Amino acid sequence: MELARRGAIAALVGTCLLAGCSGAAERPRPDHLAASLPAPSVTYESPGPGDHPIGLSDIAGALVLTTLERLDRPGPATIWRKEPGGWRRLGTLEHATPPERLAPQRTRLSPGPGSHDVLALHLAGGRVGFSRDGGASWTYLARPAGCRAGGCSEAATADHLYVTKGRVTLRAAFGADAWEAIALPGGSGSPDRYVGLLALADALLTIATDCDTTTNHYWVSRDDGSTWSERRDFPPGTCIYGRVDDTPYTADARETQWWRSTDLVHWAHAPTNPFEELSARASAACPASGRRTPVTGRAGEPPVRIGAEVYRLFRLGSRDARKLELKVSRDDCRTWTPALP
Repeated sequence: MELARRGAIAALVGTCLLAGCSGAAERPRPDHLAASLPAPSVTYESPGPGDHPIGLSDIAGALVLTTLERLDRPGPATIWRKEPGGWRRLGTLEHATPPERLAPQRTRLSPGPGSHDVLALHLAGGRVGFSRDGGASWTYLARPAGCRAGGCSEAATADHLYVTKGRVTLRAAFGADAWEAIALPGGSGSPDRYVGLLALADALLTIATDCDTTTNHYWVSRDDGSTWSERRDFPPGTCIYGRVDDTPYTADARETQWWRSTDLVHWAHAPTNPFEELSARASAACPASGRRTPVTGRAGEPPVRIGAEVYRLFRLGSRDARKLELKVSRDDCRTWTPALP
């Protein structure tokens, strides 16, 4: 979930995560040869002291860890997956970004459209990484020149990325090596209104809003921005705030009245603030008050539950806020122990 406050839409990548796979698929063999060949052996190894964790994901029900050797500059990262037999090294991701001392924006992984597709975001230089073999190999797409230092609205569906800067919107399919311009619906690019995109699982919304007018508008595309619906109106006096569980929500300026739409046409009152509900659900799933020492704090990264185990990245203290430690809880987040040797 990404929350969009007044006049801005933070529709950043909500997308998907890679399905666990062991690397590039092998060429099919005749049955009589396949039966006589031994199964390929799997080598397990644990991340060492020089492998610094920077990211944590649930990928097809398996824990996936991203580590860097150096935390003082971007560089190649190693992608690991925890399997029943141990940790398995999947591949190397170039241009990975370490967490900063303030406002961490480290490299993150999310799923692509296929079961073996992986998307890497927040790479150095504004690049985006694509893997079609579960993280074993990668290709890279540079962000548009005007967006490398920020200032762009970003959104993503399962198979496309979108960047909007001013009145220009660009689109790139998963694995693309270039961006293409797409036309926004008529009227959505007026200079006095903010234009942003909100991505849902099966639709894309472009929104014209300044949150100070009586009625704000939106258009819907169900073909990745190639065509758009007629103009539609949000409930009077409201503007878009974001999505929860793939449902868009609007609210009035004081955030006392909330509306939601399940069909992107009709809007109904929501009984409570959906974002507070989401936070309460997350806290109930893994209480934030887990026992910790004075020099150990949470890194702001959400926990990942794999079966009965919960994993989370913790800071190692105030001396270097970039160093994180992977810990595991087996008692619903009440106590934590190191998860790596």
